[in-house]
Amino acid sequence: MNRFIFVMPDLSFGGAQRVVSELLNNIVSIPGNHVKLILLFKDECFFSLNSDIEVKCLHNSPSMSMTNMIHSLCKLRKEVVNWKTDVVLSFHHRYNPFVIMSLVGTGIPVFVSDRSNPYNKLSPKINEFFRNILYPEAQGLIVQTNLSAMVKMKLNKNILVMPNPLKCMNYYEDMSQKENIIINVGRMDKEKGHHELVKIFSMIIDKGGWKLCFVGDGPERNNIEKYVKELSLTDSVIFLGARKDVDVLLAKSKIFAFTSLSEGYPNALLEAMAMGLPCISFDCIAGPSDLINNGDRGILVPLNNYDEYARCLKNLMNDEALRRKLGENAKYVRQQNDIHKITKSLLSFINK
Repeated sequence: MNRFIFVMPDLSFGGAQRVVSELLNNIVSIPGNHVKLILLFKDECFFSLNSDIEVKCLHNSPSMSMTNMIHSLCKLRKEVVNWKTDVVLSFHHRYNPFVIMSLVGTGIPVFVSDRSNPYNKLSPKINEFFRNILYPEAQGLIVQTNLSAMVKMKLNKNILVMPNPLKCMNYYEDMSQKENIIINVGRMDKEKGHHELVKIFSMIIDKGGWKLCFVGDGPERNNIEKYVKELSLTDSVIFLGARKDVDVLLAKSKIFAFTSLSEGYPNALLEAMAMGLPCISFDCIAGPSDLINNGDRGILVPLNNYDEYARCLKNLMNDEALRRKLGENAKYVRQQNDIHKITKSLLSFINK
């Protein structure tokens, strides 16, 4: 197979969109491959794409109404058939069933990527119904974690566990430039657990000059800033907002603290490990346990066990040798999550 169509609702800023852009660029760089990206709703490309990739938007509208979706999926069938693709890869759990449905009878194999929490139900319920009856019709299912593979095996037995590829990063190895900073990177919404991290940091009485630094923005930022003021932590908690120099900020920090309450596959944790930071994380459903081998490549703490998290974080703050060991071991993700390795795995799965 050398003609590939990828289907996404859009290519705006987001984790799934970044992964798809990395895969597209890597696949099209292989001689003989041809790639087309079909956007169902928004003609927007936040991420840079190779000029050899053809991009087609089916319905450029900010609304994702049922009417617009049906209109887009009718167009999709025509686009796919006319382009004479060998395979279609759909990358959004909400729209995967409808992509499968729109291509019934074409004889073109459809692979779907489902990045959702394995225990979450889709809403409205009709989406869950369509996923249950149509996923078995897909040629294969692509998931991010081993837990997701176990849970979703009932929907399709031909499964590939494909972790997120690392983005291109600048690695800074000079440890002398590091500061006593505990860093957290991520969108500020409730499930990312920023409120919980502030609470844990407040439980550490003797902070020894360490700072907690948040990189990112989102709907919960004002609430978290108010909570920091309530706890009189304004001198030791820093809010930097969304930044493009995340690699530099990670390189300056000594610890990465992650308190997500639910994850798919955490890019922020992955990138911190690749940078060689010692990482501590809640062992939330899916994600962190696929990256961290507790005590060797980082520290996993049972979800919502604030006392244990505070104890382990304080231990990391005080133990430079432990930080060096965990940080060095964490770099294994540079090989495990290499884009070329992951692309090869995906193409082998499609072609088997």
